[in-house]
Amino acid sequence: MSAPRSFFHLLFLLFHFLRGILFFDLRQVTVNACLRAVQGVGNILDRALEQENAARFSPGMTVTGWVRGVQPYGTFVELAPNLTGLADQTEGLQEDDRVSVYLKAILPDRMKVKLTILQTLPPQSAPDPLPYFITAGHLSRWVYSPPGRRGEVIETVFD
Repeated sequence: MSAPRSFFHLLFLLFHFLRGILFFDLRQVTVNACLRAVQGVGNILDRALEQENAARFSPGMTVTGWVRGVQPYGTFVELAPNLTGLADQTEGLQEDDRVSVYLKAILPDRMKVKLTILQTLPPQSAPDPLPYFITAGHLSRWVYSPPGRRGEVIETVFD
């Protein structure tokens, strides 16, 4: 498991961890109520992560993406984790094709990204490296608590 890339990524990981350890010994009604609450938090975190990813892009950019779905009304292209846009239907594309796209518009409040597919790219032999903020040295400690927090500091020590 990689280190969290941002605060929203940390919350996203925490949400998926909590979803896995819910109270299975409680009555089904209580479990359903807990699941609805966790899913609500998850939806908020997913949207926050999507908006964070959308902030990395702006209209007018040309970027690489992967075809994730082909429908009669258009092609879904993944630009980043939790960020997929819709392009007009282009003939000959299949899922997992690598494409170059032009970003026509990004509407984060409506969770929409409008794209134009420029060209199909050759298959990639290895994925692009993930952008890590810590690229050298040894990470001996990760502090989850925000600076200035009163009380116990929440941290993980990796020695």
